Amino acid sequence: MNKFSFSKRSLNNLAGVNEDLVKVVHRALELSEVDFTVVEGVRTKERQVALVNQGKSKTMNSYHIPNSNGDRAVDLYPFYEGKVQVNAPHSQWAKIAKAMKAAASELGITITWGGDWKSFVDTPHYQIEGK
Repeated sequence: MNKFSFSKRSLNNLAGVNEDLVKVVHRALELSEVDFTVVEGVRTKERQVALVNQGKSKTMNSYHIPNSNGDRAVDLYPFYEGKVQVNAPHSQWAKIAKAMKAAASELGITITWGGDWKSFVDTPHYQIEGK
């Protein structure tokens, strides 16, 4: 039996996301030591413009904007004490990353974690290369 399950909101936020990435996210929740939620999957170009203008993103070539293979990115946040934890300690983000990387490896799917980036660290962000 799984320790955690996705809310309807998380499931809705996975709609339109690349099916391989969705598989990784679901398997990661089964493996995870901590609960997490899907805050964002598909993103419109208008929303991306707003995020760039706010300094929360550095590109208009976001993997959140769908291509023919679907949206290729998700933003995952720790969830505890009844709410999304935007300012969670690094250890919580690292536990989600550990589960995501393990799930991806198990499924033979290559993902990238924004927490591993050097120039613009984006700890909630996970992406899969599109075809």
